[in-house]
Amino acid sequence: MMTIPTTHPLLRALPHGLEDFARDVAARTSLESLRDLLATLPAHLLPLAGCATSQPNSHTRRVLLESPECVIELRGYLPGQRTMPHDHGPARCAFRVLAGIAIESRHERDAKCRVMEAACDRFLTGSVLACEPGLIHSIINEAFSSELLVTLHAFRPAPRMATYDLAPHDTKETRE
Repeated sequence: MMTIPTTHPLLRALPHGLEDFARDVAARTSLESLRDLLATLPAHLLPLAGCATSQPNSHTRRVLLESPECVIELRGYLPGQRTMPHDHGPARCAFRVLAGIAIESRHERDAKCRVMEAACDRFLTGSVLACEPGLIHSIINEAFSSELLVTLHAFRPAPRMATYDLAPHDTKETRE
């Protein structure tokens, strides 16, 4: 089920040191350095996974820091939830899987400029993914999963997201 995120205020206290982490995110200028920062996330920030929430009708998005230079978000996905295919505009994005198994579906435009799935990979807890500006992708928590998928996203600069509808596969049935 594709969902549009619901933004929620934080209910639990955030781990100490988040402000220092936010300063580090704002100082990173390359995608590689942003990815490296999330890969070496301090152990005292790992409890952020417990601050994520879930909702049956949509994945959740909790903005931990928002400025023109960067955005840090915590996202929660129940089994079967997925984002719409989207890009982040000119922003570089790196995210870490804090809990669960994330599936990233990457998309490309075909010769008719339709958005089609091009690749799909699974990422375990602790994995860090990096997204170049313009990459179209979606994040999925498989329907048969038994746990909440929690991801920590860092964007530099703030994203201007666009969502996309997937084109139907070009088969005899879709042409009739």
